[in-house]
Amino acid sequence: QEKQLPIDTAVRIATEVASALDYAHRQGVIHRDIKPDNIMLHDGTALVVDFGIALAVSSAGGDRMTETGLSLGTPHYMSPEQASGEREITSKSDIYALGCVLYAMLIGEPPFTGPTAQVIIARMMTEEPRVPSLQRRTIPPHVERALLTALAKLPADRFASAAQFAEALMGKAVAIPIGATAPQAAIIAASLTPKRRSTLVVGASLVASALVGAVGARELLPSRAAEPPTPVRFELTLPPSSHLVRGAGSPLLLTPDGHTLIYGAEAAGSSVLARRAADRLVPTAIAGTERAVRPFLSPDGSWVAFFVGNQLRKVSIDGGPAATIANIPQTQGASWGPNNVIVLGARPDADGLSRVSSTGGTPSLFAKPDTAKGELSQRWPLVLRDGETVLYTSWGRGGASTARIAIASLKTGRSAILDLLGSNPLGIVDKHLLYVSVDGALMAAPFDLPQRRVTGDAFVVGEGVAIGAAGASEAALSDNGTLVYLSGQNASRLVLVGANGASRALVSEPRSYESPRFSPDGKRIVVTLNARSPDVWVYNLASGTLARLTSEASNLRPAWSPDGGRIAFVSNRSGEFGVWWRDAEGSAPPQKAFESRDDANEVEVAPDGRVLVYRQNQTGGGYGVWFDSLGDFSAPKPVVSTSTYHELMPSFSPDGRWLAHVSDETGASEVYVRAFPGSGARYLVSAGGGSEPRWAPDGRRLFYRSGRAMIAAHVSTSPRFEVTGRDVLFEGDYSTSASHQSYDVTPDGREFLMMQRDANEEVIMVLNWFSDLRARVRERARQQH
Repeated sequence: QEKQLPIDTAVRIATEVASALDYAHRQGVIHRDIKPDNIMLHDGTALVVDFGIALAVSSAGGDRMTETGLSLGTPHYMSPEQASGEREITSKSDIYALGCVLYAMLIGEPPFTGPTAQVIIARMMTEEPRVPSLQRRTIPPHVERALLTALAKLPADRFASAAQFAEALMGKAVAIPIGATAPQAAIIAASLTPKRRSTLVVGASLVASALVGAVGARELLPSRAAEPPTPVRFELTLPPSSHLVRGAGSPLLLTPDGHTLIYGAEAAGSSVLARRAADRLVPTAIAGTERAVRPFLSPDGSWVAFFVGNQLRKVSIDGGPAATIANIPQTQGASWGPNNVIVLGARPDADGLSRVSSTGGTPSLFAKPDTAKGELSQRWPLVLRDGETVLYTSWGRGGASTARIAIASLKTGRSAILDLLGSNPLGIVDKHLLYVSVDGALMAAPFDLPQRRVTGDAFVVGEGVAIGAAGASEAALSDNGTLVYLSGQNASRLVLVGANGASRALVSEPRSYESPRFSPDGKRIVVTLNARSPDVWVYNLASGTLARLTSEASNLRPAWSPDGGRIAFVSNRSGEFGVWWRDAEGSAPPQKAFESRDDANEVEVAPDGRVLVYRQNQTGGGYGVWFDSLGDFSAPKPVVSTSTYHELMPSFSPDGRWLAHVSDETGASEVYVRAFPGSGARYLVSAGGGSEPRWAPDGRRLFYRSGRAMIAAHVSTSPRFEVTGRDVLFEGDYSTSASHQSYDVTPDGREFLMMQRDANEEVIMVLNWFSDLRARVRERARQQH
């Protein structure tokens, strides 16, 4: 009933509980669930009650429950070894829990709090308790010393028995474990004068930061000698309203301290970068990052940079106006290193590595692919903390099967391809190069950085990382050893959904599907498969077979010709992204329709088969929708094109007279319709945000997505275009896209071809992952000797 108890009362209660626990421990009984609810007062004397968990463990056969690593207890009062599922729980776990209870009696709350059990455990494993005397100055030094010793992370650093804890609380001399240095340092800081305390705390923080940096994912110094904390793994749940948006590069970022996750999230008809701190349950959108793709962080984690159209921008992670760094087409990855240097991966006009100042400027090439060794592009760079070394992925003509980890120098431009088959590098820790294999395994290879060579065989240190578009793994590693990754293989299932929301499986096997399109006769589906690098495939519904249509470079976003005989798609097989054709049977080689200097990104074929409409990057920024006649691409014409806004996702009406598209000129994505090919008026179709327009076969409805909802806009085109009504057809957890339609309408207009997310995909976070890594390195060394 009281937020805080008198100090003498709190100490007396804790001493009595310690006495009771000492008796239980000497009988071989560990309580495992000490908390205020299990401490009762009888005539003012504390009694420990509810040995239910202890009884259950005993009834189950002693150690058998603990051998499973099962966590038992209450999160606020649970010891670190319980939270991490240690196989052996000792009496020192009860001592830790009693320390939490005493802390709550003195301060008014347990040492670690949070909105969820995950957050509480994460704080417990990575943070030290706040110094009690800084919050309540009347706490005696010997009480604080005893309390912080009981709260030591490692059992070996706590009291040997509950009786010792009680004696220390009463001021008796008790031997403090040698390893319990952190609580003692906190007590020393708390006992200083305000001026001396601030000086020591700042100095201690700098030392702690240096130690964290020394074991960081990008650093090269030896690890600390102290025993590392225990790794903690858990699934990070993202709210349905803020789904992860997948694309080229990892959608997941971690600040260097591992405290904040930044990821690409769905917004109303668009996408935005979201920020979720460890102590927050709900993520928040970062203002100024609408339509951001391929994000990356500054070395201190205070800025996030990203691409929007043909612009490289940056914004504070707290949000605000975005500043343009450079006008440049989207690259295959980027990394922000020390000294304001940003290294860019391969871009449409350069297959090598470029550099640009984070304060602005023009990118300059500093490394070129080694074509003699089959290297076509250099992508997914990572600048090390020395500011001179760049790890990257070497990409060959065979796509992901040829991807190798490589190294380059910012000073000399010299590069070397390492004999490591991998999707992208993560850093260097303890003289081991960390990377993700093309199959999604976390790998470590002994590495000599000064000599720039691998010194031993690579070995697996983790598994199950998803590989996204263009071959990059969907994982991030912070400097303090927090690992976050998307598990699974970017998978979804093709389903048919009726207007009432009822769904049925069409292709039940989960694959990395993108941009599905029905053939005009409804017998085949053309789709992009993007497990490693994107390629176009054709699925035959009658035979249930999936046939590859493309096999070189990146090929995506296919569209059928009106007669179903050919398929148009976007490809960079000759360098720049352009539009290519191939017959639907794959009997003849692909043929180039045209190549755009500013990168064609999606294509739509007019119903009469005579015109291609495509979206491309604009030289000054933004996207534009253009068209040209088949067979004569000498004079492309804009449908809608600006250097400020993003115009994308073109969709022809069945009669070819109208073209729907998406624009963000109002600040939010909305669906518009205009006559084609005229340059007259345009009409707003969506209300309150919309994206991914597709026409019904009868031309009287225009479908679009708004968040999780499928909307049908009823339209009339005579005597003028107008929207006569809107219906919400259904809502569901189906894949969406910020850059292209991710669904289709069946040729009869009765159902929708949707991509249902695979339930096996999870965002996994691992705290203190470096401890796990080092344990695997030691085990590897033992096996070799």
